[in-house]
Amino acid sequence: MPPLLAACSSSNSSSDAGTTTSTILITDDSNYKATSSLAISTVKTTPGADLSISWDKLTTNLLCSNIDPTTTINSVNLLEVTLSKDDIQKDLGAGDLPAKNVPKYFNFTVASSNTSTSAKLSDFAYGTNPILLDSDYTTHPGDTLTYLLLFAKGTKTGYGNQSMLFLEPTDGETNTTVTAPAGCPDGSDPILTFSADIKNRTKVSAPIAAPWVVDWHQITKDGWGNEVIYVKVDSLFVAHYDMTLDQLQNRVREMEDIATAKYKIDLSKVLGSTTADLSKAEDVTSGKTFSGFTPTDGVWALALECSTCYVPAPIVVAILNPS
Repeated sequence: MPPLLAACSSSNSSSDAGTTTSTILITDDSNYKATSSLAISTVKTTPGADLSISWDKLTTNLLCSNIDPTTTINSVNLLEVTLSKDDIQKDLGAGDLPAKNVPKYFNFTVASSNTSTSAKLSDFAYGTNPILLDSDYTTHPGDTLTYLLLFAKGTKTGYGNQSMLFLEPTDGETNTTVTAPAGCPDGSDPILTFSADIKNRTKVSAPIAAPWVVDWHQITKDGWGNEVIYVKVDSLFVAHYDMTLDQLQNRVREMEDIATAKYKIDLSKVLGSTTADLSKAEDVTSGKTFSGFTPTDGVWALALECSTCYVPAPIVVAILNPS
């Protein structure tokens, strides 16, 4: 099992690095610099109880994007972690929770035909072995084990997380109900505090006329400074923003949602590639293919995404300079 919750970090590989002449070359100097921290809430429950777990109120994810809990949440995972809550939040905020600190984890997969937003803890399993409530979910003297509950898009444990909770079995507690919190609940602080610098990075030259071949084989680090695994890059988008760079910097957390126009390329069938042709990018609304950097005012940005990474934030964000 790879390092859990890694923001696409670990050793690098590329299937085509340096083999294609690029017209839009992305480098580490161009990539945004991100920082994040987590404030995960705790729910105390009855030890050994068959908890009722729901995610119907999970309508915004960790980046405050609106989501539909009936279609977005594909799995719920309960991790046993041999770290304190503070250490878990620190590690996850930096984009990594090593597998060595997760001795056991239990999964519940939402059936594709199921629109339910709830499950019982007894529905969870460790591989093919059902969870044993009286021994797998109990108190631990001296806080030797922490239970972390993850609500995820996708079914790979530790990745694609949209929300999270600490569960704390507590003697004398009668609560047996657990509700996933929204990533950005109304009137409360978000679970994830996220900021990124896009303003003070090197802009990437992009030609006005085709071809528009994007090449990222020189990218070695993601926005958090973790080493990038190229096979984790499963989509690319190029977007136009009808605002200044200063204005976009102030709303960087909302980049996915506030674009005036956004064109996307699905890279899931060519994982490991380090190039893409923007002429194949399609407008996410109309389906029209990318035809050039018009309008020329405002801001153009390009992002490389990872749908299976811990935080639903791009691995790379670069500001383009069409000329």
